Amino acid sequence: MENQQEQSLVARRVIEDHIFHVKGVTNINITHAMVLAARSARSKYIHYLTQKKEQQEQEKQDKKRKAETDAVRELEDKRERLKTDISSLLSKSKELYEKCENTGNLTFVTQGNSLRRMADDKEKQLATLDKEMAERLLALKQ
Repeated sequence: MENQQEQSLVARRVIEDHIFHVKGVTNINITHAMVLAARSARSKYIHYLTQKKEQQEQEKQDKKRKAETDAVRELEDKRERLKTDISSLLSKSKELYEKCENTGNLTFVTQGNSLRRMADDKEKQLATLDKEMAERLLALKQ
């Protein structure tokens, strides 16, 4: 009885109560509807199992789609952070170049060049990130 579902236990208790009420199994009147219900019980059970399986598959697909959507959202956030980093690096390097022109100190040029190289590296990362995002979006649409 431990492995039975609640619905089965309720049905079993109703049957036992009816048997007790009519004072024995031999006093039960078996109707045509009862015979039809007994015949169709297996097909109803199979139908219930197929519906449950379809529901589980749908939930699995929904979870997979949600995971892909979350991954795309994370990539979009990372893309925005990279764009912000690139723009700040380029503006900082431009400031350093202008400072070099004003002061004549060449160390500002080397600092500006290093910031520009960092911005170039981040642009490469951005390009690979865009490719990955496009692949995931394509997979998500299919």
